[in-house]
Amino acid sequence: QESRGLGDVYKRQVGYEGETPGGIGWYVSGGPTVTHTESTDEFGDVELIGYLGGSYDKFYGEISGVTAEDDIDWSAKAGVKFTF
Repeated sequence: QESRGLGDVYKRQVGYEGETPGGIGWYVSGGPTVTHTESTDEFGDVELIGYLGGSYDKFYGEISGVTAEDDIDWSAKAGVKFTF
């Protein structure tokens, strides 16, 4: 469950992860997602969401897509993980 200000997003995913012999970590996951609006106590349409990501050393990246009506909304993120 993920909160987005005016409501929640509920996700259920199944995934798989692994690592190449060269040390590159990767994962793929996906499943259904649905939004819930607090003010009207209504659920939105069930959509599909998927993630594909990878990491190497302290660097990581991910792309994701979620169905929305007749379209797919894409997003991406990348970053560096620091340990203190």
